[in-house]
Amino acid sequence: MVPVVVPDANVLFGAASRALLIALCQLRHIRLHWSELILDELARALVETGRQRSRETAERNTARMRDAIRDADVSVRQVQARFKDVAPAVKSPKDLHVAACAAAVLWFRGDVSSVVLITRNLKDFRAGALARKRILVTTLDEFLVRLFKAQPLSVADAFHHLRVSFKSRPSVDRLLDSLLGDGLTLTCALLASAADAGDIQL
Repeated sequence: MVPVVVPDANVLFGAASRALLIALCQLRHIRLHWSELILDELARALVETGRQRSRETAERNTARMRDAIRDADVSVRQVQARFKDVAPAVKSPKDLHVAACAAAVLWFRGDVSSVVLITRNLKDFRAGALARKRILVTTLDEFLVRLFKAQPLSVADAFHHLRVSFKSRPSVDRLLDSLLGDGLTLTCALLASAADAGDIQL
């Protein structure tokens, strides 16, 4: 079954890792879902850190994300409906909406058996409590390593798709460096090693 993924805003913050997740979804190697609350948090972070010059430019960025994956959105109403259910499993109130989004995907989309919640802040979630609700909490690096070990060609396919989609056509090493900058240390090591061995093409 294709993994169903809800990324925290902090996972979407890095441009290269954000684009790789979208590429994986576009190629149907994962199913990606987010809410307006997650995208709003992302937009605010992009402006506050200077990655985007204004709220307007940040919202154009999130609009492009929505255009890229038109069925990713989970409504705010659906997310809010699951707040009470997941509140005991979340340590930080600011992250309640992320866990609730994952729960809403399970509740309102009948074909989903489990959801992977990807975050940089594992400490903000009670992983055991969420696992009992069929929400698996992990980092992006850990998720991609598991996906690569199960389906190496899928991750390589998304990497290549992403690389050739850029007008600049970055080299393999340059794109790996960008992903490394987003903290994907193990994933980049696996991709580089498999490419050097001739097992995959990037």
